[in-house]
Amino acid sequence: GIENANNVIFVISANSMASPQCERELTHAIHHSKRLVPVLHGDVDRTKIHVALASLNWIFARDEDDFGRALESIVQALTTDLDWVDEHTRLETRAVEWNARARKRSLLLTSDELQAAENWLDRGAEKQPRPTELQRGYIRASRHAADRARKRVITFLAAGLLLALGLAAWALVERSKAINQANIATAR
Repeated sequence: GIENANNVIFVISANSMASPQCERELTHAIHHSKRLVPVLHGDVDRTKIHVALASLNWIFARDEDDFGRALESIVQALTTDLDWVDEHTRLETRAVEWNARARKRSLLLTSDELQAAENWLDRGAEKQPRPTELQRGYIRASRHAADRARKRVITFLAAGLLLALGLAAWALVERSKAINQANIATAR
């Protein structure tokens, strides 16, 4: 579920900070460079908060905070730069599948999809969440495969062209011989 999610809302509470399962899920979300939306719900020891959460802007949803305002902030966080995050999730899902299936060439990006992914990656330096190393590797492997396929097509086309030119030259020589023999026969 985390790999297919665009965002991960992490509720910061005393219970979530003490939970090994929450820690595993947070680590998994960080590994896949998911956009984290930290929601503070209750008092916690701030020294126990994961550094990835501590460095972000929190949404305050404690009992004393305005719940409507907190909900608006959550919706805004989830819908900010939605196209970027959707593409991040789509490419991460494809890259994870490619990696899990022994990096099969048939799962690589091609043509327009590859160009769009490369453009997306070029914009990644200033965006959140940042592209993962797996996404970068997936896009690089896709480009490498596309370049190899293009080189093969060019090689086959060049070989076909050389063969056609050779056959045309042979046909011209044979025609020239036939014309010369016809001229000799006419002269006799």
